[in-house]
Amino acid sequence: MSALSLDTAFFRAEMPAQVAAHCDPSRPPAQRLVAARGMLPLATQDQLAVLVALVDDPEAAVATAAAFTLKEMPVNLIKPVLTNPATPGWLLEGLGVRLSDRPALLADLLSHRATPDRIHLWAAENADDGRVHERLCVDLERLKRSPIIIEFLWENESVDRYLLRPPVEFLVRQGVVLETVPLFKEVLQSLSFTELKQAVADIELPAELDAVIEASDGPEEEGSEVDKTELRAAVAERDAEAGDSTALVGGKEKRRSLIQVIAALTPAQKICLALRGNSEARTILIRDTNKLVCTSAIRSPRISEREVLVAAQAR
Repeated sequence: MSALSLDTAFFRAEMPAQVAAHCDPSRPPAQRLVAARGMLPLATQDQLAVLVALVDDPEAAVATAAAFTLKEMPVNLIKPVLTNPATPGWLLEGLGVRLSDRPALLADLLSHRATPDRIHLWAAENADDGRVHERLCVDLERLKRSPIIIEFLWENESVDRYLLRPPVEFLVRQGVVLETVPLFKEVLQSLSFTELKQAVADIELPAELDAVIEASDGPEEEGSEVDKTELRAAVAERDAEAGDSTALVGGKEKRRSLIQVIAALTPAQKICLALRGNSEARTILIRDTNKLVCTSAIRSPRISEREVLVAAQAR
């Protein structure tokens, strides 16, 4: 289990001056030891701040006493601080570092809006308590902002996989896709075309792609059968382009630029473009190594019979 560390200098700088004075290293060790034992007449929030700082005290006896006091402090004294909306983020970060081995308190700390993401990331990767996992999974607003939390939870073998499905479904419908988590692929494949379209509706695409985004939902080509000679020519042209990028010159320089732009897209953006783009974009995306992307290109309502046959015939 990886350990959390605290920037003690920053933490002390954030403390109110009158509180920070109690853990100042220039004070006599005896006075710091009194503070480390929790014997100062301070409000609980200030007392906790002093103890968090003193765990890194240069005097071993003071540091040990502060760590012990924090470990033994009753839950009913600490919990009101963790659930108070006014508790500052710097203190929550310090408490997250010092109380990471107390799951009951860690779960409450993770519920606070001001708790820094790095505490959530550590808990997702290291915590083995179901209460902590559940708190991480229900914080949808934070997951949308930092979806990597889900990746860390997925890699944590102690996390119940069934617990992860609801937040993953939420993220997919928000247009967030993590290739490193197989559950995203499973959820995406289970969506109907309408649901998939809604999931990527709000995803922003680079302005360079405006020229290849279609305005209508209808297929680009209707009805007519594809001549075999035309099909063979289309397949040969496509294979030549795939095998020799140096041939893309002159009028096809624009196409080479399009390939570069598409290559830089996220998986979610590629899926969005596969559904909204024209045949030029689909021709590139249908060869994408991500099966979700190429499948989305095939599922596009704009795809023509000719494109499907070319895709099927291409080597």
